Amino acid sequence: MLINLAVSILAGILLAAAFPLSFAPDAPQWAWPWLAFFAPVLLFVALRRAKSALEAYLLGFIAGGVLHLLGVYWISSFGAPALVSLVIYQAFIFGFLGIALHIVLRFQSDSYNYVLLPAVWVAFEYLHSIGAASFPWLHLGYTQYENAPVLQLAGYGGVYASSFFVLLAAYSVFHLFWGRSPMRLRLKSTAFAALALLVLYLGGCYTYWAWNRAEKLMPATTIAVVQGGLASNEPWNLDEYVTAAHQAYVGTTLNLLQRRLQHRPELVVWPEGALPTFYNLHGLQLDPDVRNLWTQREDLKLLMASLLRTDKGLENAALLFTGPNTLAGKYSKNHLVGFGEFVPFGKALRMLDYPWGAEDLHEGESLDPVPFNESSVAVNICYDSVYPSVTREQVRRGATLISVLANNSWYKLPSGAGQHAVFDFFRAVENRRTLVRAATTGISGFIAPSGRQIAAIARNKCAWLTEQVPVNRAVSLYTLWGDTFAIVMLIIAVTGVAYRAFVGVGEDIF
Repeated sequence: MLINLAVSILAGILLAAAFPLSFAPDAPQWAWPWLAFFAPVLLFVALRRAKSALEAYLLGFIAGGVLHLLGVYWISSFGAPALVSLVIYQAFIFGFLGIALHIVLRFQSDSYNYVLLPAVWVAFEYLHSIGAASFPWLHLGYTQYENAPVLQLAGYGGVYASSFFVLLAAYSVFHLFWGRSPMRLRLKSTAFAALALLVLYLGGCYTYWAWNRAEKLMPATTIAVVQGGLASNEPWNLDEYVTAAHQAYVGTTLNLLQRRLQHRPELVVWPEGALPTFYNLHGLQLDPDVRNLWTQREDLKLLMASLLRTDKGLENAALLFTGPNTLAGKYSKNHLVGFGEFVPFGKALRMLDYPWGAEDLHEGESLDPVPFNESSVAVNICYDSVYPSVTREQVRRGATLISVLANNSWYKLPSGAGQHAVFDFFRAVENRRTLVRAATTGISGFIAPSGRQIAAIARNKCAWLTEQVPVNRAVSLYTLWGDTFAIVMLIIAVTGVAYRAFVGVGEDIF
């Protein structure tokens, strides 16, 4: 039992190390994404050795707790209770994954495990992304955002397809050294698995090359992002912050508009929380210095985020202005952050006030993209981009570009913003759209439909960046099918685990 606990703790540490991590505000973030292919092997070993489902749950709880303690340590910026609560909750859920894997691994036959075991983990990730209490942050596929061939799988099955690839490789290693079959059969099955992985990887290489080539033939539009570099967690005086924010965003945008650029930007994007302002949907009136931007360029299109008072309440909204008093479209954030923008069961658990007061924000109800030129642009406001369904639905409704407006400046540790930026590589590839990211303190920039980072602004820097980006109108398989791959994995996992639990009772699985 003690050996199993030690192995589970080590598995959690190595799993966390596959994601971008940092443990000091001034320290750079680091990651060893290749560990994602080997860390699960240790957990498989511990769960195979477990004597009961209860022990398996404990091992899963420990591994999941260590993974989240290290992986989301940046949440300690909001206090130790926030970190501890999240870690315990995630560990509680991860324990059930431990039971399911234990049932699969303890079964007397290894047959079908090359599909069933990755399916179980992928199904867990999919279920973990559903519902108001979901936190789909540390999915294994996200570790491969810089691995272009594996990233391409997201265009077919979302991040879940990339997770499947990682887990298939991990199980191949486990089965080769710890499988139940005779070595001859293990070598044979491992060779077939390696061949399948090689085919998928080479297919990803070709897909990445093909999309890079196609991007050069696509029509282009020029987009600009502005990054203010102002941290919300600094002890600002309100008047000083308002002055600094207006200088950072309005002043920087004026500088951008006054430049004689070869390609003038058709759209300027500001991040969430750029200006500390409130607007009312009825009688909407921009600040005078913001309206002054149109004196520099009459055809300016500005996409910005602000708290917006509507008939339904206060919303975190993105607003597209095509004139100083012309609102061309709006989008309200669909996935609000619990205890950051609303309090679950707020009337019973009211325990905090937000920077804007005691009022919870109201969730947006529409996923219509914002009109832009002759098409539209999908808008994700910060936490929205964690959920693939938000971006996919807006692209399905006609968006030819994706924008992410984020405020990650609340995090003292760089890994919080770094991990959040990882999701956007997958949102771009899943829907084969250029993604424009504007973040208060970074990382701001552009990601091509192939998953290639076109350009980026360094963290904590006040700057603007303009690029001609490809505009793709073709619909990807993921946009068309959605989470079909994950749902198929869920059906396989439920069927396989239920069958093995039923016929394997005699092996003391429980």
